Amino acid sequence: MLLPISNFLGVPLDQLTFFVSQMVAILFSYLLKNGLPPQKKFIIWRHLTEIVVGTLIMYLCYQDNVFLLFWQAIVAYLMMVFLPPNIAQYAVLLFTMTFLSWAHIQRLFAVDDARQQSVDITAPLMIQTQKLSSIAFNFYDGTVLSSGKELLKESHKAHAIRKRPKLLPFFGYLMCFQNSMVGPFLFFSDYLYFIEGREENQVSNPAEREYVIKHKDEIRNPKGVLKTQIIAFVFHFLLAFYASGRYEPTYLISDEFQRLGIFRKYFWLTFYGFYLRQKFYCAWTISALVMLTSGFGFSGFSSSSNLVLEPEYRNAINVRFFGCEFGTNTKEMLDNWNIGTTRWLRECVYDRMPKRHAVLAVFFTSAFWHGFYPVYYLCFFSAALFTMTGRLCRARLRPCFVESYWYHRLYDLLTNMGALFCLNYIGVAFSLLDTSMAFKFWGNFYFLGHIVPMVMLFLLPYVLPSVKRVPTQHKSVVGVSYELNLNPESRAPLVTATTSVGKNPNSEKSK
Repeated sequence: MLLPISNFLGVPLDQLTFFVSQMVAILFSYLLKNGLPPQKKFIIWRHLTEIVVGTLIMYLCYQDNVFLLFWQAIVAYLMMVFLPPNIAQYAVLLFTMTFLSWAHIQRLFAVDDARQQSVDITAPLMIQTQKLSSIAFNFYDGTVLSSGKELLKESHKAHAIRKRPKLLPFFGYLMCFQNSMVGPFLFFSDYLYFIEGREENQVSNPAEREYVIKHKDEIRNPKGVLKTQIIAFVFHFLLAFYASGRYEPTYLISDEFQRLGIFRKYFWLTFYGFYLRQKFYCAWTISALVMLTSGFGFSGFSSSSNLVLEPEYRNAINVRFFGCEFGTNTKEMLDNWNIGTTRWLRECVYDRMPKRHAVLAVFFTSAFWHGFYPVYYLCFFSAALFTMTGRLCRARLRPCFVESYWYHRLYDLLTNMGALFCLNYIGVAFSLLDTSMAFKFWGNFYFLGHIVPMVMLFLLPYVLPSVKRVPTQHKSVVGVSYELNLNPESRAPLVTATTSVGKNPNSEKSK
């Protein structure tokens, strides 16, 4: 039905189908919020709406492949029923990742047309894998709390599930049409707060809870945030539509590009990389629109001041444009990209592993979760290299520039240019999918994206001495628990999902 429109507009059919499905989702989001408000008498109907609408929308995009989602969910649920929670948490993670891997392998060996699709069943399977594994871990945390024991992580306490989910809310969470296709990932507790109208549970401060209870209608109708996301979506949509078919990454491995000078190559790489990201920005901003239209996404307040309480909707946001495009290091850029996945990796992988293996486990899980194209693993290795180099530069190089305002601005400019190059250097290779094409692309830049960071890693410790860090202010207990940075000792800006409610007296001792 959409094929003639796809041919007329010159837009790939899978992307057009996704766009139409999200327009339908926005319509149902409005109907859900206004026709079935979060009241006790409508809770069952709200769950059913999520299941029915979510299934229909995904059937529109993936046809019979949608049943793969149910098979994965049923087996994972049976594991949580018949296995002890301490075993089920890892068994579910292993099974869901294996099931997802099978889908990735099917795509890897598919014909070229199917392999090149931007939208296929692996995308919702990736989101559902996050949801199923998080339920298993959160259910185990709930059994620990029910036994009278304590959990070390505040976020684990906040998301703990004390009773095994019933089938209706379980499938409602999995098929939730607001975020089941491209995210953002949210925890089961976040979904229940939305369905049951318990937004006050997103905050712990009594004054803030009281404010939420009194102003629920305002919080569920974030007009200002919604307008901002509409503007962002239109901006990214127009750029993505303009770039479609015009700016293909294959130009960056062409003979014409190879003959350019290094500075012109940098310019065109920046240009193409920017356009390449637009389809992701577009997908995640329209997902945010679906979330916000239904009243889903409230995460706390931007300020704990008693005078000004500004609701924030971080649960609806999966990407921050300015953080990605204008960050001064690759870690900052990556922390603002696919935020929901970073949240999942932190709570379900990083926090569950011994500290000395945690970072390696995160990179391995992330690569495994994305698929089996060899270039994916090369890109994640490169990202780890850039992250380590960035950390070293902040520790050894940055202190040399902070004494002067202009030197500091120069440092920020140069690091942004370098970080943007690194982001595009791995991003374009990631999109090419083919390993030989990725090496050819990197070869056009003389492998500088790998050589320079490795040289800096080896030389900077000898050239510049270590500088002691000045102790920073205590972080709040809740702020630390929701921190999206994978390294809890990182000094990168916090991205938290709830309001700070108190100071952690042990924060300085633990550093």
